[in-house]
Amino acid sequence: MPLTATPPSASSQFITIGIIVVILGFAMYRRMRPQPVRPNRLLITAGVIVVITVISWATAPGIFKDPLALALAPLAIVVGLGLGALLVRVSRIWRSENGDLWMSGGLPFAAIFLGTLVLRFALTYTATGEFFPSGNSSVYGHPSSATDLAADLLLLSVGLWVARAALFLRRYHQNEAASAQL
Repeated sequence: MPLTATPPSASSQFITIGIIVVILGFAMYRRMRPQPVRPNRLLITAGVIVVITVISWATAPGIFKDPLALALAPLAIVVGLGLGALLVRVSRIWRSENGDLWMSGGLPFAAIFLGTLVLRFALTYTATGEFFPSGNSSVYGHPSSATDLAADLLLLSVGLWVARAALFLRRYHQNEAASAQL
């Protein structure tokens, strides 16, 4: 099949997906390898992700007009908090010989993180026929329950990152207190 058979909008979406896969691959590699627990980094990363995600959710088309989307929003945050707690629970956390706290994500971390992302893209594609609907999309402005659910999955990510940061910080402070008593 010739390359010209692919519409330009689909080609650009595949390029965007390719770029996202490369960036996520690098991020997953970094999160899965051992690294010291850095409190400031945890807070800044979680803060940036929360701000960007909440802005993205709030600008989703029709999100404030759909009672189901508004009703599911708090549930998405609570589920995200639970997933974040699970994420920390399955992460490997240990104290080095010099007393520093270290963490490593592992396969369950990657599965939880990527699973929520794939689900969001699948819902968006099911509802719109596009991975990244734009203002020119024929369904943009006519949101469906699937697009609203995809937007609410953004809030699930908020809960996940908040719980992750809070629980790792708690473990860090417990480690600091234990080190001070030695």
